[in-house]
Amino acid sequence: MCSRRSPCGPAGRCASSCTRTSSCVPTRHTHPTEKRGDLQMPVIGIFSAVKDGYAGTIRTLTVTAKVRLIANDRKEGQAGPDFRVMAGSTEIGVAWRRTKQGSEESYLRVKLDDPALPQPIWGALFEATEDGVVRLVWRREQKEES
Repeated sequence: MCSRRSPCGPAGRCASSCTRTSSCVPTRHTHPTEKRGDLQMPVIGIFSAVKDGYAGTIRTLTVTAKVRLIANDRKEGQAGPDFRVMAGSTEIGVAWRRTKQGSEESYLRVKLDDPALPQPIWGALFEATEDGVVRLVWRREQKEES
């Protein structure tokens, strides 16, 4: 068991972000986070690179779906999405290649949508880190106070 006290849960119940090599058990209700610059963003998807894109799982409080991001062979123009996000045979979103301002770090800007959602979910899929995992993160846009 992991003896580390994690922000994601009590000792022994660390989330997948635990770096110990022990037998940590992720809890059902944890959301690992990804630190990007000054922002801490919840991870809602874990992916791995495959031949034609990425394959993995998106998990939120209301959704658990096996998802693939496949290269968009029907891309129209420069502004068209580079990837289609598929759950089975249903397209649930799109993604564009982006480069972080002021660096050469690339990522995918992901838009997920469904009739059951009040508005689309925007996220970012960052390239694999040293652990080989590709993570989909999101953060709620902050409304400007008037």
